[in-house]
Amino acid sequence: MMKSLTALKTLALVCLIFTSCQTDNVEIPIDNEINSEKKVPELTDKSSYDALLFEGRMQWTAFIAAKVLLHNKNARTEVTNMISNKTIALEDLINTDDVTETAFEQDFMYELTEYYRYVRNPEEDRPPHGISGCCTNGTAEEHAAAFVNYMVNMNCVELYFPNYIIYAGNNPTEISSTAHPLTEFDSNYGYIRYAELQSDSPTDEVIVNQNYVDTHHIMIIARPVRDTERCEYRDIPVDDFTEFLND
Repeated sequence: MMKSLTALKTLALVCLIFTSCQTDNVEIPIDNEINSEKKVPELTDKSSYDALLFEGRMQWTAFIAAKVLLHNKNARTEVTNMISNKTIALEDLINTDDVTETAFEQDFMYELTEYYRYVRNPEEDRPPHGISGCCTNGTAEEHAAAFVNYMVNMNCVELYFPNYIIYAGNNPTEISSTAHPLTEFDSNYGYIRYAELQSDSPTDEVIVNQNYVDTHHIMIIARPVRDTERCEYRDIPVDDFTEFLND
């Protein structure tokens, strides 16, 4: 069973790498720990590969958002004021057309660019599996800009806070994050980030299901939003994205 999961996870990573133009400077962080509960969708056609890329970038978006909100009080205040019905559109937090950056956007872009710029020690930080670049020999800033363009302008994404809890005051002790699996699965892998170092790393990979959401108060889920004008997502076999971890 473990060999089968390892093979599937390796295949998924290889497909992600080859669906986007990579540069030698861009880190491809890999977590070699395989959780036996992780479900990996079968890769059968191009739409599956596109979904894998999209899910991976949503994981990164939620992962970095958790890091920003854990340590940046001003960003938490912004999110607290902007959140509506437990959600915030990503384009409202990261406005590619507005030269005035919010505290959240400034910190998010800094962290994203740093992940492209430097090789991170996996014992110090355990990020999602693979962050794809924009172009051959592009700079870290170019890769980060292409990432944001993909997430904000080419897709429709929102951050969902199922427990509606953001501490605007003192720093929280932990924040968890995950992304919609783009299937009808009722769980997905995700990450918990601690304010204090835990087990030699500030992050750990976890399986996020409804029970996990119910017992971890600050939770961020990146998920698509269907928009009939530009984000229909006909190739994604999900009837309603809002049903994921929304009991």
